[in-house]
Amino acid sequence: ALARQESNPFLVGMILRRYGTYLLGVGRRDEGLAHLGEAQAILARIGARGELAKIEKVLFGTYQSGAFQPGDEVSRLLPVDHFPGW
Repeated sequence: ALARQESNPFLVGMILRRYGTYLLGVGRRDEGLAHLGEAQAILARIGARGELAKIEKVLFGTYQSGAFQPGDEVSRLLPVDHFPGW
């Protein structure tokens, strides 16, 4: 909640990315994806490509681990070109 009060959107996006990644790591999938999705929207709006790439890396690694399937929340957040053959 404190992060969202910050006036620097880059910082907010970075904090949300890190917290979302943490939540995924401790098995809180839905919350983690929600935070990563919010971070992705903020960071895309300001053009923070490096942070966006970090989110994609986390999501793609999570997908590759077999925890998610096509059509799941992860596939909504990742660009289609990450999923050859779909």
